[in-house]
Amino acid sequence: MTAVSVIVNASNREVTQSLLRHMAQVLSHRGEILLSKAYCDIMTHGIVVQSHRPQVPMIREGKDWLTIIDHVCRTPLPSSSTATVIHLEKDRLRVSRQRFCMRGVFYSIDNGRLIVSNEAKAVAAVTEEQINRLEPGQTLTADSSGTISVTPTADSETSSHRVTTRDDAIDSLASSLREEFSCLRKEEVGVLFSGGVDSGLVALLSSQYAKKTVLFSVSAETSRDHEAAVDAADALGLPLVVETIDEELVWKMLPSVIYAIESSLQMDVAIALPFLVAARAAAKRGIRLMVSGQGPDELFAGYARHVRIMQDGGPRALDEQLRTEVAMTHRTNLERDERAVAHGGCDLFYPYMSRMFVDYALAAPSEWKVSLDSEPQRKTIFRRLAIEMGLPRRIATARKSATQFSSGSDRLIVDAVRSHTVGASIGRRRASSMVQPVLDEIAFRLGVAPAPSSPPSIDADWSSVDQFLRGLATGDQG
Repeated sequence: MTAVSVIVNASNREVTQSLLRHMAQVLSHRGEILLSKAYCDIMTHGIVVQSHRPQVPMIREGKDWLTIIDHVCRTPLPSSSTATVIHLEKDRLRVSRQRFCMRGVFYSIDNGRLIVSNEAKAVAAVTEEQINRLEPGQTLTADSSGTISVTPTADSETSSHRVTTRDDAIDSLASSLREEFSCLRKEEVGVLFSGGVDSGLVALLSSQYAKKTVLFSVSAETSRDHEAAVDAADALGLPLVVETIDEELVWKMLPSVIYAIESSLQMDVAIALPFLVAARAAAKRGIRLMVSGQGPDELFAGYARHVRIMQDGGPRALDEQLRTEVAMTHRTNLERDERAVAHGGCDLFYPYMSRMFVDYALAAPSEWKVSLDSEPQRKTIFRRLAIEMGLPRRIATARKSATQFSSGSDRLIVDAVRSHTVGASIGRRRASSMVQPVLDEIAFRLGVAPAPSSPPSIDADWSSVDQFLRGLATGDQG
């Protein structure tokens, strides 16, 4: 949830401070200001750090330098492979996004001035120039001469681990997970919980390491997740908070979700909505760190398409597909989820996306991940890992659909559009075709997307958008 905003080579101290104040206001959902500094030695530059968890990030300061280690845990793991490291000197800035850092970093160059922040909307608030993404494994550098460059981060190459047997792979995966969860020993955490194997294992391990663990499930009352989460929480003996969503709440939440994730794609909105609701529920209870079970589907072949690839192309084709998906998952999944949870008031921890776990998972051959002759066919070695680490078998082997379907959020979005547009008597098929144009129009009204190429001829109730915009103006993004 930490926000770090930096400006380098601004015209003067006053301009720097003014721009940073505006960026901090845009990112007010990421917490109070922990640090605000402006320098006018060789370069005129400044930095603002915001967080709801004062112990995070780590701030180290000397006479002529400042280093921020933006990491979700209070004490970074030895590799710091999931951190962003910002080092600021009087004549140089270096922003390094480590290989498994899942918090976004965006930047823009405006007349020689470099503007950097964790969310694109904060950069867009102070410049109209093109906004660029710093990818995991890249370092952004600027110096007093005005030279700005992007280079590979040290140790950004993929490690090559070997596992000779299934037992060897499971032992290595279990060891890396235990190391990752060890950073939660002093934390009170919430778990984004659906009752499946992915969230079930992180719930189990969180309960073994964290100071306190509470499960949070968000779904429609009649959804698959509702019953599964209750049953799985009971089997684990862990407290569960169930947040029920309906079409009225979904319609009111759409502006918040779209603004938070900076996307109006229907699938992104449907996935992010339960996460934002869960984070708000956790924050109200004083919990500021959420644990996500995201990752095993890409690492261990959890989608139906993976079975088809194994059938049609064999293990090598599936190995290549999984590596491609893992390399892109920060863009397709993790940054979106992090922004949604941050907007709800919490940090997000991805234990399955640690460097060691990912490397061991990708070292395991696809024949250990997809079993065409057994049921369930997908994520077979991961399910075995979960069972051996103590997860009840019925949770480890349960079938699970994608979040947007199992939680009911996708269906509720269609229902919400159907009931909040003129002509609510339209059928579901027609309503389904209207969803994306309506979401795009909301994004345009919020200023997070350009005007749709073909403006929708839809007369909808936009009062929730107007209310959200008023909240932005007054600093209330709830």
